[in-house]
Amino acid sequence: MKILIVEDNEDSRMILKKNLETVGHTVKEAFNGAEALKAAKESPPDMIVSDILMPVMDGFRLCREIKQDKQLCKTPFVFYTATYIGPKDEKLAMSIGASRYIIKPADTAEFLRTIKGVFQEYEEEKLPVPEKPVKEETELFRMYEESIARKLDKKVEELERVKTNLVIAYNELKESEEKFRIIFDNAIDGILLADMKTRKFHTGNKMICRMLGYSLKEIKKLEVGDIHPEKVLPHVIERFEKQLKGELAPAEDIPVKKKDGALFYANINSSPITLVGKRYLMSTFRDITWRRQAEEELLRSRSELSALFRVSSAISRTMDLEELFCLILDTVTGLEILNLEPRGGILIIEGERLNLVSHLGYPDAFVDQYKSIKIGSGPFGTAAKTGEIIVSENSVKGIGHLVIPLKVRNQVLGVLSLHSRTGLDLDDHKSKILLTIGNQVGVTIDHARLYEETKKLSLLDPLTGLANRRFMDIVLERSFARAKRLERQLSALMLDIDYFKNYNDTYGHAAGDTLLVKIAKVILKETRGIDLVVRYGGEEFLILLPETGLPLACEVAERIRKSVKAKIKITVSLGISSYHEGMKKKKDLIKKADEALYQAKQNGRNRIEVSG
Repeated sequence: MKILIVEDNEDSRMILKKNLETVGHTVKEAFNGAEALKAAKESPPDMIVSDILMPVMDGFRLCREIKQDKQLCKTPFVFYTATYIGPKDEKLAMSIGASRYIIKPADTAEFLRTIKGVFQEYEEEKLPVPEKPVKEETELFRMYEESIARKLDKKVEELERVKTNLVIAYNELKESEEKFRIIFDNAIDGILLADMKTRKFHTGNKMICRMLGYSLKEIKKLEVGDIHPEKVLPHVIERFEKQLKGELAPAEDIPVKKKDGALFYANINSSPITLVGKRYLMSTFRDITWRRQAEEELLRSRSELSALFRVSSAISRTMDLEELFCLILDTVTGLEILNLEPRGGILIIEGERLNLVSHLGYPDAFVDQYKSIKIGSGPFGTAAKTGEIIVSENSVKGIGHLVIPLKVRNQVLGVLSLHSRTGLDLDDHKSKILLTIGNQVGVTIDHARLYEETKKLSLLDPLTGLANRRFMDIVLERSFARAKRLERQLSALMLDIDYFKNYNDTYGHAAGDTLLVKIAKVILKETRGIDLVVRYGGEEFLILLPETGLPLACEVAERIRKSVKAKIKITVSLGISSYHEGMKKKKDLIKKADEALYQAKQNGRNRIEVSG
């Protein structure tokens, strides 16, 4: 189902989306009620799951707007809130048309069962949604105001408690200045007191001195803007000005500048306080550099895994080598994490050389120059020889050339040529990604080559290299159907070596195998490229002749008979059949040719017979 989730908290929205997508739902997101209403009108969802407390338009107003819209009024609406948790809040929600009212945090499994239940009840018309609220507008407005008032009262109570606690803390500190100094100086976070009139720092604790690299005397000469880089100064000063006016500012992660110019990230939380009758802005600094690094590492790891998964998914779609090569180049050059140009090439080792088997975006001159390279020569040959990534700058400023070895079981089978857009900033992470991609591609190419070789062997006779009966069945099926549907000519020749058993007994089986190979070559020379020559079994051969009638088939058979006798000094017998309207099945064509061959052998061998 298509579900629209409305939540201003990004983390909550991400978790909610992931849980719903896990069970197969399609999810769209909105930051607030106004954004959700616009999205719902543009593309009506199957359900709306909404928080209540949001900027611009809250959840109650959104629900009312939805239920008053003719197209959207029957859309199931589920509230999911952690702020409005009282029975009157729920009553208001149900009065304006809500289908369910869920309190955060809810057990994931239970939440998903509830969503499923709403869908099921609604589809079975057990959960009717009114086309307009069941309450009068004035009553709804009164309930809405009461709900907001309750929430404000609760917030006021919370603020009063905070205020009371601050007053108590202040009194305690005032009663014991030494105790305050001990706590202040030994806090695990850095603390700065800024005079709200002069905007200079009044004092700081030991931790902030260590963080910034200043002495306490030096800190007292600094202003707020002196400890932040220029790029964030406008924001920091604006934040400070708001707090001077009494506006609340949430804690933020802000870069901080040390005395030596080095930067680190700190989570800064500021609030105005009064000490001994003077107003200060107290800011706590918690060093979160490690957290930022961890987040960056996590994002990088996610990007790397995403890139590797994309490559793996793409190259696993086919076992056809030509198609596989194109997929590899299209996918790898399109990885954003590597920032590559849309050009590259794949070279595969064959003997002592590297041959260019596929390329993307290379000019003809490049292809001619690098279509075959000796291993060990140039960047391509060096990467093939050493099994290591080769990095080089080319003549175009700012562009880098990368050659990645393609490995399977620690053996290099080729190289992948790529070109970066912005120079060669190849750190350990990118090197590992490229090597992993090289291994992925190498293994996939190896599997595809093995598959093609296996497929080829399964359709060919290993002794003569001719098609086997399995291959013949595939071609005969297609050829017979075409002849029948389009009334086209089709003939078959069945050939048998005269007295082959005596030949084997006289000269041995090895000589017999050699004889079969020689005859196969003669037949191939006397037939066309569109004809199919088959090792039918033992000393028998079958030749399928598409677009060939009986007279021409007789000429081909006679030509083969004479050529075998002249070149190999043995004789063969042949039977011929041609397709006609009376043939209902493909096997009839083979059966008639076999019967004609039997007649040729009965009539003295070294001759041709045609089926009646």
